[in-house]
Parts: sequence; structure tokens; C-alpha cells
Amino acid sequence: MTPRQWQYLVAALWLLGAMLVQFTVMARLPMAAPDLVVCAVVAVALAGGRTPGVVAGFVTGLAMDVLPPSDGLIGAGALTLVVVAYIAGGVRDPRGMAPLERFGLVAGLAALASVMQWTISAVLTASAPAPAAVLPSALLGALLTGVVALPLVPAIGATVRRAGGGSRRHRRLGPVGG
Repeated sequence: MTPRQWQYLVAALWLLGAMLVQFTVMARLPMAAPDLVVCAVVAVALAGGRTPGVVAGFVTGLAMDVLPPSDGLIGAGALTLVVVAYIAGGVRDPRGMAPLERFGLVAGLAALASVMQWTISAVLTASAPAPAAVLPSALLGALLTGVVALPLVPAIGATVRRAGGGSRRHRRLGPVGG
């Protein structure tokens, strides 16, 4: 296997593990829970960039939409995770992020994912809950996701980068010769 294929395999294993824990453990918690899938997709996007992140977000979101415990619209989770991965993949050099920056990025993207899921459900179905009922649990879930991301995102990013045999290329801001 090539280094790129190893990188994809490691990313797929992290995403699969995040989905399994999300469906088996986090779904049974009585209150708001962290979204491990958002953490994993953000980590893959930070480690690989926009394209691998968007592909990971689409495939993972679609898998979550069609697996048995789902009750939402097919494609809504995929669209949400694609947007989250696209935003996360645009971060210039994620390895230099302070923990507070990583917390803010992941918590903000988790909140965005919750709002997008609710909006899609409200627009396309008549059974969406009232915003006042969703907002407190969405905010608590986003904060918990940010806390879980502090150790999880660097761990996933490091293993994905190491599996590829290299690191994400740095993008220069100024002229190439300057």
C-alpha cells in the first residue's frame, strides 16, 4: 500500500470508531453528549486539508444517515459534515493551534452542525422541535464536544499524518521568493 492509502485507512478506522462509540455509548446518555463524529471529521480535515476532510465528512455523514438508529433525512448529516470539514480544512497550520483555539474551533463547528441539522429538519419536515427546546442541549453538546476535542483532535491528526509518511504542506502567505 502507498502512504496515501495508509493515511486513508487510518482515517477511516478513526471515523468508524467514532461512529460506533457515538451510536453505542453517547446515544444512551440521558443528557447532551459530545459529538465524537464531528471531532473525528474536524481532525481528519485539519490533518489532510479540505479535500480529504470533505470526502471523510460526506462518507461518514451518509453512513450515519442510513445506519439503523437514524431517523432523520438521508443526506442531512452528510451535508452538515461536509460544511464542517470544509471550514476546518481551511485552517492554515493546525499543528500550531493553542488548546483554547482548538476548543473554540471544534465547539463552534459542533454548534454549527447542530443548528444546520435543526434547520434542515425544520425546513423539510413538519416535525422539528421548537428552537427553545433544542438550543440549550445544542450549546451544551457543543461545549462538551470542544472539551473532548482537546485530546482527541491532536491524537487523530498525529496518527493520520504519520500513516501518510509526511505532514500537511504549509501554504505560504507571501511571494514564493520573499
